[in-house]
Amino acid sequence: MNSKIQKPGTPWLLIVLYFVLSAIAIVLGVSYYRILEKNLLHQTVEQLSAIADLKVRQIIQWREERISDGIYVSGNRAQVRQFSRFLKERNNKLLKDDLLSSLKSYVENYDYKNALFIDKNINVKLFYPNQDTIIGDHLQGILPDVIRKGEVVLTDIHQTGKVSYIHLDLLVPLTGPDVNDSTVFGAVILRIDPGKVLFPVLQSWPISSKTAEALLVQAEGDEVVYLNKPKYVVEGEMVLRKPINEDKLPAAMSVKGIMETTDAIDYRGTPVIAAMKKVPEAPWYLIAKIDRQEVYASLSSRAGQVIMIVILFILTVGSFLGFLWWIHRSRFYREKYEDELERMALVKHFDYILKNANDIILLVDNDFKIVEANDRAFETYQYERNEFIGKNVNQLRSPHSFGQPGHDYKILKDTENLTFETIHRRKDGTDFPIEISARRVDIEGIPFYQSIGRDITERKHAEEILRDSEDKFRKIFEESPFSMIMTGKDMG
Repeated sequence: MNSKIQKPGTPWLLIVLYFVLSAIAIVLGVSYYRILEKNLLHQTVEQLSAIADLKVRQIIQWREERISDGIYVSGNRAQVRQFSRFLKERNNKLLKDDLLSSLKSYVENYDYKNALFIDKNINVKLFYPNQDTIIGDHLQGILPDVIRKGEVVLTDIHQTGKVSYIHLDLLVPLTGPDVNDSTVFGAVILRIDPGKVLFPVLQSWPISSKTAEALLVQAEGDEVVYLNKPKYVVEGEMVLRKPINEDKLPAAMSVKGIMETTDAIDYRGTPVIAAMKKVPEAPWYLIAKIDRQEVYASLSSRAGQVIMIVILFILTVGSFLGFLWWIHRSRFYREKYEDELERMALVKHFDYILKNANDIILLVDNDFKIVEANDRAFETYQYERNEFIGKNVNQLRSPHSFGQPGHDYKILKDTENLTFETIHRRKDGTDFPIEISARRVDIEGIPFYQSIGRDITERKHAEEILRDSEDKFRKIFEESPFSMIMTGKDMG
């Protein structure tokens, strides 16, 4: 039996189907992850934008409250008259004490760092407390215009060498002393420390986050200045400045009008997602940002779930296709087993026939060597099995046989079947006539010759007797002295 069909062939269709389904599962998993990533980034940007809007509204509200404080101070006519009167009565201790008490109340009750009273020539006349009472270069440049216009102004955040901290000032021009008198005689300056009253508003975050922060920046020349102290700056560094031409820096992007990004690098060189807003009526920009790594951390669990689903799908598909292949193999081997049972039954059946056949049956290879024989052959030729198997079939022919040795089998190679008579010799040297019917058979592509021989000694003997009888009868018929006629049995 051909060994190539002893096992089922490689299931290429199932293998290709497995890899196709696995590839589809991986592509779908990656696509789903990309969708999750895109949605997460979009949600994060929207969330940061909403937080930035909230912070901007808080800053606007805070500014409005400060302006309201200034309007209240300028509208307090009784106190305004006291300041005007003090300019004329500098030695009035009682009046001075009253005004200092008012300045003290502004500092202690309204979260101002310092309170100063200046005349229209920008000379400090009163102050509380006794520190940082000098008018710096920044105010020296804007106070003349404020006094001229007579409007309450909240300055930008700035720092001067004459004041020890970053601050901004609420400038409150004072007019009068009469109600109808719009002449500015001086101003109250309420100095604000944003680190105490403004920046804490920015630092608060509505959701739990390790890396999120809000930053207030403004442009100064070719630099972007961080007004509040970033979370990750080196301790002791008062003001952080970055070049305005850094493309992926959120602070620089905000100054250029870009309002949101998912691909930014912050002042630390760390990838971040950011939303930027312009603060109305101020040169400030609000930046709300968070590290991309923190955002992706929330995605890692989802990514793990996607990977597990893809792996489980691939394993399930593999198991199912493997189960189908197992069923196919089981059916294949069951059929082969049944075929083998039938073959064995046939082998036993034919083996029984061969063993008990009265004819000589030989199987000869292409070199005319005997490869198999039945018991009748061993009995007829008087050889043992180990002597007979492997013997050239031509060695069985008697020297008295007609023709050349092997001539008949050579003809068989061309004709594929042949019937002939010849004379074979037994092991003991006796000859016997034999009639052979041979045919060519291919077993797994290899040519063999099947020979069925019959000892025709008795038939030859009978033929000889018959021939002798015929000769005697013919001689008697021909030499008889009497007249004889031979007729058919139906003739009278």
